[in-house]
Amino acid sequence: ISEKIALSCSNEVIFVNKYQMQKSPQKYISKYVYIPNGIPDTRILQSLDFIHSLGLERKKYILAVGRITQEKGFDYLIDSYVQSLPHDFKLVLAGGVDHNSSYSSEISERAQKQNVIMPGYVDGEFLRQLYSHARLFVLPSYNEGFPLVLLEAMSYHLPILASDIPANKLLELNPGDYFKTGDALDLSKHIKQKLAQEFTRVDYPLDEYTWQNVSDKVTTIFDKI
Repeated sequence: ISEKIALSCSNEVIFVNKYQMQKSPQKYISKYVYIPNGIPDTRILQSLDFIHSLGLERKKYILAVGRITQEKGFDYLIDSYVQSLPHDFKLVLAGGVDHNSSYSSEISERAQKQNVIMPGYVDGEFLRQLYSHARLFVLPSYNEGFPLVLLEAMSYHLPILASDIPANKLLELNPGDYFKTGDALDLSKHIKQKLAQEFTRVDYPLDEYTWQNVSDKVTTIFDKI
């Protein structure tokens, strides 16, 4: 009921997810505006103290970032990592636990057994170090509103693998950057392929996601009201 009231009474409705906008009641479509989330300017760091404290070396680890919840798919990411062995890359799952659950306990136990590194919730300088020196970024989510961590990884020009859910496809990566959601074997195959390639930073088109572009679009909407 509250959603219906909001849609009917509002002047404009901003969506950060284009697919959610398309699924919303079409009788209000004239009000809908798609404006994605933005990212700040990023700078690749040279400092290594935090990743060294985790036992990591630059370009020798696979990075995933997100809350330790079932929808993030970290369970089958660990399976895929193990299936893609042997290699000398470590796996880092950087994310906090909203509340203790059987799933978070299972992930912690499996990570410990497979030598997967879980530094917990990380932000600021430490998170920037993790992004700056990763070899590969993986987002195995079953569901996303808008994949901000994927956009952050793109801003660091990292090679990427992402589940083929609609939200991740909003960012229009190359076909080889997507894998079948929930399919550990397919993800493992893609990990092997990515790690076999020589590391090069990728130039992604990110002009749409600058905060200047986002703020300009939002300002235009408020100026019309």
